[in-house]
Amino acid sequence: MTDDTGLPPAGWQDDPEDSAQLRYWDGSAWTEHRSPKAGTAQPTAAQASAAQPAAASVAVQGRTVPKRSGAPWWLVAVIGVGTLLIGVGIGAAVTGGSGSDDDAVAAPTSSADEAPASEEATSDETTSAEPAPTPDASGGAGTATDPLAIDVPWTYDTSFFGEDGTLWEGTFEGLVTLPLDDYDDDAGARCFAVVGTMSPTSIADGAFTNDFFDTPDFEVVVNGSVQDDYGFCVDDALEAAGYGRLLDAEVSVGTEYKFYDEVYLPSSVTGDVEFIVLGSASDPEALFYQATPASVG
Repeated sequence: MTDDTGLPPAGWQDDPEDSAQLRYWDGSAWTEHRSPKAGTAQPTAAQASAAQPAAASVAVQGRTVPKRSGAPWWLVAVIGVGTLLIGVGIGAAVTGGSGSDDDAVAAPTSSADEAPASEEATSDETTSAEPAPTPDASGGAGTATDPLAIDVPWTYDTSFFGEDGTLWEGTFEGLVTLPLDDYDDDAGARCFAVVGTMSPTSIADGAFTNDFFDTPDFEVVVNGSVQDDYGFCVDDALEAAGYGRLLDAEVSVGTEYKFYDEVYLPSSVTGDVEFIVLGSASDPEALFYQATPASVG
């Protein structure tokens, strides 16, 4: 549950690491699936639908499962802006800086127009919405069919793209109900917060404190799908009880941080929160926890 980033829907996009090819974007992160651009062989529908996040590491009681893959939203945005600026610079060089209509260069075709034909064939399988979590067929603790108790400790590695990140140890306390802000225009919406404690056991590059980029990913599931809408919740009681926002966890190794991560459910979403998820619920082996009610203050 992160800020609304306006990320593009899942599909084949220009590879930020190699402009000569396309790369599969799963809606929240880059995968390792690449393909040459138009004019060469393109991925099949089966390859597109099989695109999965690269493996990283989240662990609980010795069990290792995938965590978030690819770059975080802020790095994707930086890459996108950099690519745009480079394109503008090339266009200016070609036109010699002239502003006349005769010298104007047509705007570059978007990656959506260059997407392989197979993407259209798999549109039902790759949408911008977070897919509903699929329970591990083998069952086992930490799956959607057998979620972990809320107080089972976890560890989390925020490394990505082969770069070291902060390592965390933590425990969930549960799901706290929050008041809806009077200014929210959806009177039937509901507010919650995932709360718990965590502390860094290792910080990348020998830094003294963690930075807000390297914090764990948490999600909630309602009616079989991940909920990530955004609205206005009142968190005064959490702040008064000593909890801080997840992204404010700029602490040193061994320092215990009491965190909260807001959950906003619009009136269109009915039903109770089924699970708290460590990592991304779209990963088949993400760790599912019982959405146990909690209170603070």
